Amino acid sequence: MLTAAGLVVIVALALGAFSLARSETGTDHAATATPIAARSSARSATTSTTATTTAATPTYAPTPTVATGGRNYRYIWTGTPGRRFTDQEFRSLTRHDALIIIAKAYGNSFADDDAAARRLVSLDPDATVLVNFLAGALPPVLADRWGPAFNDAWLLRDANGNPIGDCSGGECQYRVDVADPGYRRFLVAQVQERMRAAPYAGVMYDNLHYYDQRQYPDLSTEQIQRLNAGFRALLRETRDALGPDRVVFFNGVSRNIGHVIVADRGFDLLTTATGAQDETFCYLDNQNRFHGGRAMIEDDRRYHRLAAHGSTILESVHLESAAAHADAAHIERYCFAHYLMTFVPGMTFVQFKAFSDQDEGPQIASNNTAEEGLALGAPAGSFDRHGTVLRRRFEHGWVFVNTGTSSADITLPARLVLWNGGTRGGSFVRGESYALPAQDAAYFLSA
Repeated sequence: MLTAAGLVVIVALALGAFSLARSETGTDHAATATPIAARSSARSATTSTTATTTAATPTYAPTPTVATGGRNYRYIWTGTPGRRFTDQEFRSLTRHDALIIIAKAYGNSFADDDAAARRLVSLDPDATVLVNFLAGALPPVLADRWGPAFNDAWLLRDANGNPIGDCSGGECQYRVDVADPGYRRFLVAQVQERMRAAPYAGVMYDNLHYYDQRQYPDLSTEQIQRLNAGFRALLRETRDALGPDRVVFFNGVSRNIGHVIVADRGFDLLTTATGAQDETFCYLDNQNRFHGGRAMIEDDRRYHRLAAHGSTILESVHLESAAAHADAAHIERYCFAHYLMTFVPGMTFVQFKAFSDQDEGPQIASNNTAEEGLALGAPAGSFDRHGTVLRRRFEHGWVFVNTGTSSADITLPARLVLWNGGTRGGSFVRGESYALPAQDAAYFLSA
């Protein structure tokens, strides 16, 4: 059972998400916040407040410790075609994950999505459950569910009038012309229908990111400009249609789409959207390597700043390859430490995605890391940097992460005990040195 403090942290996602978005140019975009006062069928009964600017180095309320497990940190994007969650999985989701995105292909119908949302909220009225739609593409599962209601004139076409898409295994996922106002009205209406059918907190738009010609060489410059304008319009129109009591997320702000480095990650979209997902946070599973140290430091700073100023950031670590499975403990330890550098209670969340399909393995059960249960307590300000090492102090300990490609000696600032892997290790006195391996992390609790 959640403690009162646990409820405060989870509800903070809704309370703080609308307060303020900050652009990467440094301009603050204030907004009027209407907190979501209830996660039940009475969602519309909310209280309007006025947003306030968060200090550059925020002071955080104490967070739950071991008693509430990883729920302070975790979200999950999960669901399998043709398969519904089991009773045990429903309970696991509401016990461990603060925010739950029901994947677009879950079950066999929209009715299955809606039933899952109702069950999750019945188990935990404070559960934040999002419905999932693709913004820029039409996957087979949505084509089947929508049938003739989807107008083929909304498909994106090449110079010869042929639909643009990716086909494999006898199925095609076509790109959609999100610049078409008719398509946007249709999609927003679909989202609204789901909001009426079940107690969703809002929507996650997948495949909503700025296009460029490196990612999509088959599109003209004019098409790309129109589509990017369409994405901006879709977020605005969705927020207007759903009102201030619902949240709107998009995927996303990743550095990479496949092997291509993104030219514009779309952080300006957070002036409209509640939050965004970084789908390739920390580790590039398709290349079996971490992002470079400079890139990680930059993202840690950016995500902490955005979250401290009101944007919710979802950080997804994919470990689906055989190489990642073999090195999972190390990858999770390193990437979770980076997540903790960004951590703002109720505003940043992380998932560890070991399997892309629930049928391949226990995705729900494995969405964790050994260090997430450590009783670190609330963060005490933001992180600082010493060479390649980032460190952050918490109420009951310290976390260090070495972004470099060689070992680094760190000087411990207090009497501490090492707890890597969630297991008690050596004890250290203040001023003692510890050799932190390359691209690794160390978790210390106060002695």
